[in-house]
Amino acid sequence: MYSNKTLLFASLICLLAVESINALNANSYKLSGKRKPLATREDATIIEDYKRTKRQLSQPMQEFQAFITTSKGQCASEMGFKANEMEKSLLYEELPTPKEKCMMECILKRMEVMDRDNMLSTPAIGRIADIIGNNNALITSIAMASADNCKKFITAEDPCERAYQINKCIATEMKMRKIKLIY
Repeated sequence: MYSNKTLLFASLICLLAVESINALNANSYKLSGKRKPLATREDATIIEDYKRTKRQLSQPMQEFQAFITTSKGQCASEMGFKANEMEKSLLYEELPTPKEKCMMECILKRMEVMDRDNMLSTPAIGRIADIIGNNNALITSIAMASADNCKKFITAEDPCERAYQINKCIATEMKMRKIKLIY
């Protein structure tokens, strides 16, 4: 009835039609202008894995964050802060109290970011960047350049106020570079 060439041609047309339909389904989000979701609700394991990996910090970052948290606890204890006062993140605090500014000084000095002369310590920033950045020279040089840049904006005489200015500059730099540490 039909020749082999006709059947082959008809099969090829059917195969192309099926592939076209599959391509349209796969690209339906592109065609609609919407973004494709990362995972469907039916597959909860993918969503849980995504959340875990997105929020997970590297081991050096976790260790440094733990050091910062410990330092904050020690400073709060020494300065007589109440437990509920410690919940506040001082890193991005816009209007800290004088007592909170002095707590910033204590934390920064424990981290050695603020030296005995109440100056921002570029070498300490370099050491921290080495730890967090796994000895990546580019990360370290950017961090040290940022610290040198911050020094230009630190003008206060009072140590607590200087700590606040250092803190504000560090927070701005970290936010710009999407580094997620808190204290």
